[in-house]
Amino acid sequence: EVYQNVCESHVCHNGGICISQSHKPTCRCTSGWNGTQCTEKKDRCDPNPCKNKGTCIASDDDYLCLCMLGYTGSLCETDLDDCAYEPCLNNGTCIDKIASYVCKCPPTHKGHLCQYRDDCLTARNPCQGASTCMTSAIDGTLVCRCPKGYDGVNCDKDVDECSYGNICENGGTCRNLPGSFQCQCPPQYYGKTCHNLKPYCISNPCQNGGTCENLLGDYVCHCADG
Repeated sequence: EVYQNVCESHVCHNGGICISQSHKPTCRCTSGWNGTQCTEKKDRCDPNPCKNKGTCIASDDDYLCLCMLGYTGSLCETDLDDCAYEPCLNNGTCIDKIASYVCKCPPTHKGHLCQYRDDCLTARNPCQGASTCMTSAIDGTLVCRCPKGYDGVNCDKDVDECSYGNICENGGTCRNLPGSFQCQCPPQYYGKTCHNLKPYCISNPCQNGGTCENLLGDYVCHCADG
């Protein structure tokens, strides 16, 4: 029995080699080619060999990975150490992130790089009394948050609440106090701003079953029959 060379009429392109498998011609393609006759160019970027969301760019015989920010390596497999150049100042601790870093500052400093001294913790703290001192992490400036009743850059100015107008109601007289005020109320009123009418009937002054009625600054008893 004479066997025909099945590869005589089967052409493999682009450097492919024909081999006989079970008396059927098969092309063994060179790198970069696919198909029964090696005519289909292989997509070197399918599947994507680049890691960490890198972008694959194919050429005739190779590919190139364009890495996302924060990664390096031929396959974008290496996370760049953003703390390698020691960006944090004043004994700050650098914490590496993806394409970024965070400086953990000591209590004495603030800022992205721990570059600002927190003068709120030193004798330079200008904030007075019960005010709260805050150091801006953006530009290192000090800000005093004043308690109620005080004002000014350093919270050293007493607010004169009595200058706001008729703060005391119902004829009350306003008296300014450090950080506050006091209303001296007419006899028939009470409260922070003299806004409450005194409830004369709360002590139940009427006797023998009489009913008490509050009046403006006084009360009247409505007596029971008999």
